Amino acid sequence: MSNFKTDYLCQSRLVVTNHEGVYYLNLAEVICVKNDNSYSSFETKCGETIIVSQPLRNFEEKLVKAGFIRANQSAMINLEYIVRIEKNEMGCRAMLSVGKPISISRNRKVDFISMMKKYSLDSEMPNSLDRFIGIPHSNSSIQHSK
Repeated sequence: MSNFKTDYLCQSRLVVTNHEGVYYLNLAEVICVKNDNSYSSFETKCGETIIVSQPLRNFEEKLVKAGFIRANQSAMINLEYIVRIEKNEMGCRAMLSVGKPISISRNRKVDFISMMKKYSLDSEMPNSLDRFIGIPHSNSSIQHSK
């Protein structure tokens, strides 16, 4: 039997260890997690970076359940900290309320935007976001015949 309180706590907390100690991270305070070979860096809203010797893929399932989205091969972002999506010469990047922008890879762009749509309360946001970043809308491919 599932217990909401226990399930929520399991999804919102993560225990990680490194040579300095054991961290009981509140995932709501983690802005992003970056991957560097076999290491993961947890960047928090208070400016702390916690580096652990485990690859990001070891945390991915739990992070997705807690509201994180994979932006590229090396980073997952907490959706709560995304304030804007910008186009640039390389494609798109997520602008965060805290910290530096994170690039959204071309092959993850559609999944990233799909997750942003689900997260949005604005019913108009999905189509405008598709147009902004260049994802063809399904209705735009309809051809009229005479």
